Amino acid sequence: DLHYPLRRQRQMCIRDRVSTQSTGTFNLCTMVLRVILLFTFFISLCVCVPLIAERPPMGWNSWDSWGGSITEAEVKATADVMKIIKPFGWQYVVIDAGWYQSNKDGTISIDEYGRCIPDTNKYPSSVGGKGLKPLADYVHSLGLKFGIHVMRGIIKDAVTANSPIAGTTYHAQDIALESKACVWWKDWYGVNTSHPATPSYYDSLINLYAEWGVDFIKNDCMFGSRDYSPEDIQEMSRSIVSVRYPMVYSLSPGLGATPEMAQELHKYTSMYRITDDLWDCWDKNSKSPQCTDGVTVVDAFTTFPKFTSLIGASGEHGESWPDGDMLPLGVLVNGHRTSLSEDEQLSLFSLWCIFRNPLIFGGNLLELDEFTMSILSNPEVISINQASSNNRQLWANKVPNVQAWAASGTLNSTYVALFNLGETTSSFQFSFADVDLTGNSCFVRDLWLHKDLGQSTGSISVSINSHGVKLFQLMRCYSPRNQPPKNSK
Repeated sequence: DLHYPLRRQRQMCIRDRVSTQSTGTFNLCTMVLRVILLFTFFISLCVCVPLIAERPPMGWNSWDSWGGSITEAEVKATADVMKIIKPFGWQYVVIDAGWYQSNKDGTISIDEYGRCIPDTNKYPSSVGGKGLKPLADYVHSLGLKFGIHVMRGIIKDAVTANSPIAGTTYHAQDIALESKACVWWKDWYGVNTSHPATPSYYDSLINLYAEWGVDFIKNDCMFGSRDYSPEDIQEMSRSIVSVRYPMVYSLSPGLGATPEMAQELHKYTSMYRITDDLWDCWDKNSKSPQCTDGVTVVDAFTTFPKFTSLIGASGEHGESWPDGDMLPLGVLVNGHRTSLSEDEQLSLFSLWCIFRNPLIFGGNLLELDEFTMSILSNPEVISINQASSNNRQLWANKVPNVQAWAASGTLNSTYVALFNLGETTSSFQFSFADVDLTGNSCFVRDLWLHKDLGQSTGSISVSINSHGVKLFQLMRCYSPRNQPPKNSK
């Protein structure tokens, strides 16, 4: 009986307390027992609530390729393909907005407590009040994790029905604030975060998602200058922590997000958008049908350096990660192939990796082509995203139209990413002095070509295509004055 020593200790304490009550003697044994019990309680919390997102999350999101129309069968088929790239770190299968909305007439499904539930035509396994649990179970059976998109606040349909708030005597109309409706989706009303029923409302949402087995929550209309809702962020974070079920908590969108906002709220989230929506747009001149709004890849080169000090900052959910949005690669919405050239795609992925941006692929995995697969399955490049440190921009325009980034790798290696944002090929010497290796001799490897380039001293000669990138790993560096001894025979 593993509990016998504790029971025996308690019996001794009770005996000691009885024997000393009359004298008022301090009961040291009782105090020791209380300390043991408290210690055991806090240890149990650590075991039951592991920190998550200790590395930038990697996965797939449905929005860029399916919009809100994706069905259960299509999610399952996507998860089947995702299993193939799981060995490279890809693990989250995330359904974006619309899983609760009919593809036929836009009707939104809610339960008796005003919470969104799956549209049964799109997600037939949810019939009978099962929710998304059968689909989550399927994704989990493949060794993957399951996520959903949710909006800030409460849906208008619940307010119209004046649905009761689970666990309270209040109703939706008691907490709903139409004046705080999402600017770009007016059917989602804000909630009064000062109302006593609001914590219960958020708890009911998170408890439902935990029952379904949701591992990742993308919470929209929450962050950035247009959608900034710090009180709602803190309430959602509190609910996620209290349910003691590990969930990645992601904030979106990020239009007008500032480092000051991120500094204030990163501790309540696992990842948070720092840009507006990114589509397959290299710059404002791109011809993609999605480029009329949002940001471009070139914009990210200006935004990312402002947030490097917050990469992997600690918070209530483990580490947190600034997020420049999904990767618009492969086949996207309406079946169009990304308008980014191959060089531009490599530049995008390289920047996301050396910035340690969460890697959320947006393309259609059911139409995965060989080139896109080569990006998603490059372990050397992905390792920069998952295991590097001291990630930073070295310089911009020291060479015209070129940006240089660096990060520290394992075994004292250094990663260097050189981006040519210009319209012509750029050729120059990259000096090792820029990464504090003045005069050193280093073994150089090209991570996209999977090619060893041999030993270079002091610098390396590079030539980068327009909109392209060179991604190197510098290893076994030493100063010529401290040259390693030659191998003896």
